[in-house]
Amino acid sequence: MTFNLSCLKINILLYYDVVVNVPLFQTYTYSHPTPLDTGQRVVVSFRGKKVVALIWQQNDKPAFDPEKILPIEQVFSEQLILNKHWHELIDFCARYYHYPIGQTAFA
Repeated sequence: MTFNLSCLKINILLYYDVVVNVPLFQTYTYSHPTPLDTGQRVVVSFRGKKVVALIWQQNDKPAFDPEKILPIEQVFSEQLILNKHWHELIDFCARYYHYPIGQTAFA
């Protein structure tokens, strides 16, 4: 017995915490259907405007209803903007100077 599963469309979304250049001390969760790397630049809808953001980390378990999570609208895939060492340095600086992570990343 065989089954034809070609008619099934399964939409699996991955969740990512992103940082945006705003004076707020948090990351924001967005979804995307394909795997993205930490440090990639993306475009997201933030408070009704399209803004550039950085993928900060993958989020396996969103803190709220996945139906309310907005999608990442565009991915700049030509290069990674932050490697692991820059990521760690930005994280340290934001914590040490008590400065928003998004503004630290975009400084």
